[in-house]
Amino acid sequence: MEHLTRCGPTSPHGSPIVLTARAASVRVALVARTASSNISIGNSVEVTASDNIKINSEANAEAEAAAKNWFKIPVLDRPIPKRLHGLAFAFSWGQAASNLTIGSSTITAGGEVEIEATGAAKASAEAAYEREEANESKDSATGAITKTYGTGADYRFVATAGVVKQDVLTRIDDGATITGSTVSIKSVGENAALNNALIQNDRKGNDGTVSVNFSITNSNILTDVRGRVVATGAAAFSGEFTGTFVPKTAVNTDTDEITLPSHGLSTGVQ
Repeated sequence: MEHLTRCGPTSPHGSPIVLTARAASVRVALVARTASSNISIGNSVEVTASDNIKINSEANAEAEAAAKNWFKIPVLDRPIPKRLHGLAFAFSWGQAASNLTIGSSTITAGGEVEIEATGAAKASAEAAYEREEANESKDSATGAITKTYGTGADYRFVATAGVVKQDVLTRIDDGATITGSTVSIKSVGENAALNNALIQNDRKGNDGTVSVNFSITNSNILTDVRGRVVATGAAAFSGEFTGTFVPKTAVNTDTDEITLPSHGLSTGVQ
C-alpha cells in the first residue's frame, strides 16, 4: 500500500522527485535438502574377490538459501520509495542419513577390504539488506556533479537460521566374518553451517538496525562392529601374519585397549 508523503527537491529538468512511503519490504527464502542412503547385506551372504572389496554407503545434502532486500535508486522523475521497515530472512535445512549394515555373512578378499558409511550435510543461509551507491549526474553547461541518494528504510532487520543434521552408521552384526589383507571399517561425517547477515551501503540517520545469525548442528556418527575381523597382513612382512580381531572379547572398554592374542609380533615390527 502506498501513499504520497511529500515532494522532494527538483531534478535538473525542473520536475519534482516524488517520495512515497511503504509500510514494509520483506524478502524471505526457505530451502531444505535431505538425502539418504541405505545398504544392507543380510544373513548367509558370501562375498568373495581375489583382489580388493569396497562397500560404501554415501549421502550428501546441501541446502543454500539467500534473501536479499535491496533498495535501488530510481531514475529521476520517478517515485522514490520510502520503506519504513526493511526485512530479510533466510532459512536453510540440510539433512543426510547414511546406513551400512552387514548381517551374519562372510566377506573374503585377497586384497584390502573397505567398509564405510559417509554422510555430508551443509546448510548455507544468507540474508542481506543492500542499497546501491548514489547516482551521479553531470551538468553539461557548468560541469557540476550532482549525487542522488535513495532514502532506504528507517528500520532494518536481517536474520539467518541454519540447521544441519546427519546420521551415519556402519554396523557389522554378530556372526559376520570379514577377511582381507587389511580391513578398514569406519563411519565418516562432514557438516557445515554457514550463516551471513549483511547490511550494506546503508544511509546515515536511520533509527535502528538489527542483524542475527543462528545455526544448529546435530551429528550422530557411529561404527558398531560385533562380528569377526581377520587381517592376513601385507606382503611387506617377512612371512605372512594373520591377525584375528573379535571385538566382543578383544576390546576392553574400561582401559580402552584392544588385545590380539598370540599375535607373534615383537617390538619394532611394523
